[in-house]
Amino acid sequence: TDQVTVSAEARYQWDRIGQQQLFPWTNTAPNPRFKDTFKSFSPRVTLDYKLASDSLLYANWARGYRQGGFNGGLAALDAFVRAQVATLGSNLTYKQEKLDNFEVGHKGTWLDNRIRTTVAAYYMTWRDGQVSNTAFFQRQDGTTGNVTVVANRGKVDMKGIEVEADFAVTQEL
Repeated sequence: TDQVTVSAEARYQWDRIGQQQLFPWTNTAPNPRFKDTFKSFSPRVTLDYKLASDSLLYANWARGYRQGGFNGGLAALDAFVRAQVATLGSNLTYKQEKLDNFEVGHKGTWLDNRIRTTVAAYYMTWRDGQVSNTAFFQRQDGTTGNVTVVANRGKVDMKGIEVEADFAVTQEL
């Protein structure tokens, strides 16, 4: 209608990833090649309700992904060390993360379009978040080492309010 607009969009995506780590300091040859395909469906729906020519209420929902991947640096480590790192929640592979975003808000203009405001409330759910960590381990000879790995870490719920305003002091400023 003249007051209500609904829009929807979607993306279906395949991410084919391959990785081969080079370890010149090891005697293991050939180095393993990792590959996988990560699939995702990312929809977005927006509803706009025009209260007046200078005032708009809106609501939207969107889903996004970041593809998974590989901790190739673990491949250079022996099975004894990889088992230690696995107890910390880090493995050769990590899953894709997912984010759902819900938002409602108001956009308006005031004083002959000299002031523009946006006020929004949002709620996001982040699942299987990818977090980079340094994993420390002890080798069989008793020495200590470390490796940087990416791991999936549970879930996070985020919520908040966002306020934005622009003010045209003069036509030039």
